[in-house]
Amino acid sequence: TDPKVGDKIDALAVEDWIFRSRSDPAYARSFRDLETGAVVSARFVNPDPVAAYDPFYGPAGAPRLDRTPQGPATSLTFFVLDTFTDRDLVDRYFRPGAYHFFDVRSAITDPDTGEPAGPDFARVWGGRYRFFVHDLGAGPNYYEMSAAPGFGLNGSATYPTGDPPVWDYDHDPRWAGLLAERTARDAATMLQYRFVSAYAYRPVPADVYLLASSLLGDCYANPQCSPDGISKTDLTRIYRAGWVERNLSSAVPGATFRTERSIPGLLTYRDLGCAKERAVANPTRVVTGGDAVILAPDPNCAGRPGDPIQQALERAKAYGDDVVGPGVSDFGVSAHAFRHFVEENRALLAPQPPGQFTITNISAVFPGLSSWLLPLPGGGGVALATPNGEAWGILQSVDEYSKDSRATECAKSTPLAPGCGVTPGQPSTGLSYVTQHEAAHFFGLNHPHDSLVVERDAQGRWQRYGYSYRHYGDFAQAPTTYAGPFAPYSVLDQDILQRGHVAEYLRRVQDWLSDAYLLDGVAGRTAPSAVTRRKVAESATWRDLASGLFRCGDYLMAERAMRNAALAAQGIFGPVVPARPLRPGERVLFAVHPQPVYAPDGGPLAGCTPAPAGRPPSRQASRSRLPATGGDAVPLLGPAALMLVATWRRVSRRGRPRARRTPG
Repeated sequence: TDPKVGDKIDALAVEDWIFRSRSDPAYARSFRDLETGAVVSARFVNPDPVAAYDPFYGPAGAPRLDRTPQGPATSLTFFVLDTFTDRDLVDRYFRPGAYHFFDVRSAITDPDTGEPAGPDFARVWGGRYRFFVHDLGAGPNYYEMSAAPGFGLNGSATYPTGDPPVWDYDHDPRWAGLLAERTARDAATMLQYRFVSAYAYRPVPADVYLLASSLLGDCYANPQCSPDGISKTDLTRIYRAGWVERNLSSAVPGATFRTERSIPGLLTYRDLGCAKERAVANPTRVVTGGDAVILAPDPNCAGRPGDPIQQALERAKAYGDDVVGPGVSDFGVSAHAFRHFVEENRALLAPQPPGQFTITNISAVFPGLSSWLLPLPGGGGVALATPNGEAWGILQSVDEYSKDSRATECAKSTPLAPGCGVTPGQPSTGLSYVTQHEAAHFFGLNHPHDSLVVERDAQGRWQRYGYSYRHYGDFAQAPTTYAGPFAPYSVLDQDILQRGHVAEYLRRVQDWLSDAYLLDGVAGRTAPSAVTRRKVAESATWRDLASGLFRCGDYLMAERAMRNAALAAQGIFGPVVPARPLRPGERVLFAVHPQPVYAPDGGPLAGCTPAPAGRPPSRQASRSRLPATGGDAVPLLGPAALMLVATWRRVSRRGRPRARRTPG
């Protein structure tokens, strides 16, 4: 009866078992198509026989760029499990007096502390593959209530907007008749929020992406630099550059992904020197004018070279916060003032050569209680956009009191530093996951709880906003979630971005061809030039190929073909080379090799590239089986459609992912 106590189900083991078992002969007649009445196998989970889980497209440094590891997207599945009705089976795996939940706590660790950080209280899990598993018998949780202010003590099971365990629908008259509607809402939420998500920013495609990170140790928080400092920070303990680079690159595995570590002259970690002038106060803007600041000479910097980055930080401190207004130098630090410095010193911090999508990431360890943007203790961060709403970069901060005390070098700090003597230490998290999370927004990825469901009302009319349950969508392998520091990015994120890139490249095709016609007219021509006609013809060939591949779910090759169309619209007709890492500004066309496409039943899909003859059976085939036990097949709603409703049937334990019982 206490939702904080329950048996834990290893969610990743369940996912992997379903994926491995999809082609097992034991399940060749396990589902019934409710539209046709046909009994079908579990192959629809992923009909590609050689599909595999590989979010990185191959080993580090040598990705395989000619194939989506899980194959083209032709089937999306939402499983619904009834883990309550069959009491014999339930009692075998779960305690009768305890709830049970999907658990990924130990599988998801904080990259900076190494501690388990995933949720162990989920009602649904999925996203590493193109399916989700929803448990009708799982207990309620308090996390989802954060999306609905009317929730009470029962968390996600609070009446009337919640979604309680299945027995409440059977025994509480308030919930009578609502099970189908709430289950449909759950499926629609995952459809809109994860399978076909909207975008946070335009998903601007690029051949080369650069995440330019600078971790700045403020001189005046560092007693090795200034007598005013308290705590010397080991910057490598609050930002794991390799972890961010590896996992963020999985969002765009078909592109070239770089960080500052690959560019000579750029530094990830910088313990800053002193500033010739220090911030004294944040004057009121109304009184002093918009740009006035108060700075005073730093006597401890006399005879020492001033650090230009530290000087820029001092000016940002003196300018004050960007929201509230007046303050003192130990509170708000102007993000916009420091952004001006970055723009004037791109080569020092975040270069932007042509042909490269640069994400600027500036993180600082401030003295006192300073933080970017707002005068809030404990640090903070902000993702900044350009004036026209495009992605610009990330500013994050912690201060010498709020940061994880395990990152403090006590031998180089004062006894006042938390964890080094007088002040007790405190655990906290670092900046690695937040960097990955925010940078993914600039690729275009949205939070898995920030989309809109559009549906019909009782009269069959389309509603502008449908009825969803926002934070339910966070229980997914989506590193932009709030539910934990998830990594790496999933096939769903990759599908979402590749689809968006196709649309963006198509927009470029239209823009470049419009320019070609315009320039012909400006030149006095009364008909398109030969070059313009060639641009139109060759871009149309690539565009039509991309459209067909997109229609077949081959988003990787569709993106590649539409990229070629955009280049052809600019007058770049070759050379055509195998896909490979590129340098910024390198302009070549990529060879397009359509991938084999399978219908949900494993057969050919009309109008798409057929599977090669003699294709071997799945290398992922399961040796650990759940034997079929006879009886009616489980209902399937549409062999090529979204939603599958499956029932947990009475089966042998052999081969089943195990639940474990824990007291908390």
